[in-house]
Amino acid sequence: MGVQLSGVTSSCLPGFFVFGIGKHSTPAQHGLGLHGVVRTSRGAAMAKSLEQTVALHARLAGYAGLIPFVLPLLVLWWHPDWAAQAVAVQHAYAALILSFLGGIYWGVALNRQSAVGIWLSVLPSLWAWPALLMPPVAATWMLATGFALMFLLDRTARQRGWIREWFFRLRLTLGLVAIASLLLGLTS
Repeated sequence: MGVQLSGVTSSCLPGFFVFGIGKHSTPAQHGLGLHGVVRTSRGAAMAKSLEQTVALHARLAGYAGLIPFVLPLLVLWWHPDWAAQAVAVQHAYAALILSFLGGIYWGVALNRQSAVGIWLSVLPSLWAWPALLMPPVAATWMLATGFALMFLLDRTARQRGWIREWFFRLRLTLGLVAIASLLLGLTS
């Protein structure tokens, strides 16, 4: 339930007064904070708690997502006769994750209604796919470079306020582990 007032839709939720901004306006134009939400003191605490919960789950899922980067390294070191399969698994997963990261920015671009952002969001997939057809050493460098380039996109997104600080720090940590895992695979 909401009321439309000159481009601003309002609705009441427990502890929140939420504004949906019209197509050609921004929260700042209406004197609102980030994301167009004016919070009551109870609502602010609920929002902070929700963000902390989401950040915790994102971290846990992100760290769990590092397992397919690290596990092939263990296989490489403990069972060198399985090296080709371990590297192939790691490369396939790295390409999948680069595509997933592009999907995050697809959502950001849709939310921001950015045609350029849509095109940028498909670049990680288009970068990763050829790596799957390359010899292992070249593929490793191609995929590691893809994760480094994602850092540049993440940094730009953070500077423009498109992603939250905790998410940027998480992406940096996960990306560094992904790059290190890929490059450590070259040492075996």
